[in-house]
Parts: sequence; structure tokens; C-alpha cells
Amino acid sequence: MRLKRLWNLLGDTLGNLRRGGWGGLAAVGSITVSSLILGCLWLLTVNLQAILSDWKGQFEVVVFLREDVTADQRELLRRWLQAEAAVAAVQYTSKE
Repeated sequence: MRLKRLWNLLGDTLGNLRRGGWGGLAAVGSITVSSLILGCLWLLTVNLQAILSDWKGQFEVVVFLREDVTADQRELLRRWLQAEAAVAAVQYTSKE
């Protein structure tokens, strides 16, 4: 019974496309192209979000200070950096 319904549906579809001519084919084609474009944009969005979330955890900045920087200036810089919400840790390594 289901197979007969499927054949009837397919026959009606082809008959309507024949009667509609190029207009029906253009409608089906435009819907297909629109769906394809939306699918590609969705895939692009999902992949970019995954890449950005990976990069977020791997970001690191190294700052080199001049030799004439005092300990007070260094401490001020450390406090200023730690006040930023995006900064996870601040580590000072001396030249020696």
C-alpha cells in the first residue's frame, strides 16, 4: 500500500512539473539552491565557532621589559595585567 502511495506521489509530482513547465522547475531549483547556501553557511558558522574556541585556550602573550624598569614599575604592570578579565596568569622571569 505504501509503495502504491509513493508511486502516486511521484507521478503527481512529475505531472505537475510537466504542466507547470519552466516555472515549476525554476521554483524547485531556487529552493534547492537556497537550501544549499543555508547549509553551507551553517557549516561555516559551526566550524568557525569550533576553531575560535580552540584558539581561545591557546592564546599566550610574551612581554619583554627594558633593563631600566624598576621593581615598582614591574609590580604596577603585573597588577594592571592581572586586573584584565581575559588574563589567566602573569609570570615574571628575570633575564638571569
